[in-house]
Amino acid sequence: MFEKKIVQTMLSFWRKGTFTVHFWDGEEKQYGEGVPKFKLIFYRTPKLRDAKNMADGPVMMLGEAYMDGVIGFEGSFD
Repeated sequence: MFEKKIVQTMLSFWRKGTFTVHFWDGEEKQYGEGVPKFKLIFYRTPKLRDAKNMADGPVMMLGEAYMDGVIGFEGSFD
């Protein structure tokens, strides 16, 4: 639950476009207004040990999570 709150807080700062997040527990949440351009899919809970990447910002966090197989994307990320 704590991990989800951290991720939700980080994603709330994203200001480029509209997207949907599918969390590891099945919940989906939209960020931004309008039609979502992409969906961010969490396959599993991110580890808190990765908090240093979260401090670098959401783009760095997402890049590291993608490389580690924690997340995937559907749609256009542009």
